[in-house]
Amino acid sequence: MIAEVSLLDPELDAGREVPDEEVDRLLVGAVDLHQHPGPSPFPGG
Repeated sequence: MIAEVSLLDPELDAGREVPDEEVDRLLVGAVDLHQHPGPSPFPGG
């Protein structure tokens, strides 16, 4: 029988199920930037 190994770190992943408003705002901003119809903000894009 193979033992199940957890890839989660108990200390680092303790807040995994708790929503983080700052991260949510950053992700929404990134999606908005990605979908923006203007010129690419990245060189060569």
